[in-house]
Amino acid sequence: MTPLNYNHLYYFYRVAVDGGVTAASRNLHITPQTISGQITALEQQIGYPLFERQGKTLVLTPRGRMVLSYAEDIFHLGDELKTLLKQPEVVERLSITVGIVDVIPKALAYTLIKPVTSLDQPVHLVCREGSLEHLLGELAVNKVDLVLSERPMPPGARLRAYNHLVAETDIALFGREDLIEPYRQNFPGSLISAPLLMPSSQTMLSQLLVSWFDQHDLNPLVVGEFDDSALAYAFCHEGLGMVAAPALIAEDLREQFHIHPLGVMEGVRAQFYVISQQKKIKHPGIVAMLNQQKSHS
Repeated sequence: MTPLNYNHLYYFYRVAVDGGVTAASRNLHITPQTISGQITALEQQIGYPLFERQGKTLVLTPRGRMVLSYAEDIFHLGDELKTLLKQPEVVERLSITVGIVDVIPKALAYTLIKPVTSLDQPVHLVCREGSLEHLLGELAVNKVDLVLSERPMPPGARLRAYNHLVAETDIALFGREDLIEPYRQNFPGSLISAPLLMPSSQTMLSQLLVSWFDQHDLNPLVVGEFDDSALAYAFCHEGLGMVAAPALIAEDLREQFHIHPLGVMEGVRAQFYVISQQKKIKHPGIVAMLNQQKSHS
């Protein structure tokens, strides 16, 4: 396949982000015919239509949406390069793109990624969220440098990558002070019929909690189930029920949501992993994250 013509790609990108040929023509000061011809040439080269017409509106095809995602990265990097070249002195920046599995609490993700910002050289940090499956796909095509996950890469995955333990922490039950006070005595036996806000059943934490309650012959009252941990913490703050969370972020939960630990769930520990294509980590940012592992254990 012949190399892409980036002028053609740029005109396609502008039509997509500006909302149509007319808008792109006005912003670029180029005739609509010229822009349409450039996009047609690009479609002929790649062999697929990038837009389809719905009434008077141009809509991206599935192939067009894929091309746009790459075009955005290409031209955003180009803008960064132009900005850097205007500076009197070029300061080398370290770039790191972190894929964060969306079930990881934001406060915990911040704690684990924070060492990257303490490096001596300037850092350009990009954080992207998604499911583990989606982010492993991003890792495979080098769109992220690592994946931060609450579980190791599943066995049988086609991607050749490695799990690196970045943190291990106790799990504790948290709640508003007036809600948890009656349950302090005889914990955890006091939890029978206690109101509980559960994480999504698909998460590793949910599986650990169900096993722990079964082991202790407890049957709490599940009053809510949440994909978003921050939303669960907000409802916990309102007194709807108690929530299980990593003890590592107890101080953050107290400051942000004014919820307090009732007690540690003995025997329940959560592990968090950096998944990388490198067995021996060399990227300074990932090394900084992994060097914090002992303090998180």
